[in-house]
Amino acid sequence: MKQSHHASGHEAHSKSKSHAKSGPATAESARHDGDMEVQIREAAYYRYLARGAEFGHDLEDWLQAESQFIEIEKSRDVSH
Repeated sequence: MKQSHHASGHEAHSKSKSHAKSGPATAESARHDGDMEVQIREAAYYRYLARGAEFGHDLEDWLQAESQFIEIEKSRDVSH
């Protein structure tokens, strides 16, 4: 069940990611993107659970989790 919940969010993310990138991907950036995707997927799943496992909000969950992850990454970049 949890895979079907995130399928469309994952597809939307993959599509937007392909448009957002410019230039060739390096092994390091591909690994980071994979780590980021796993963390976003988990965060979106926890949002789904917190809502009581209510279907129909997968894209919203994904985008909110992704936004949160990006903000965390930005704050890490600023602090280094």
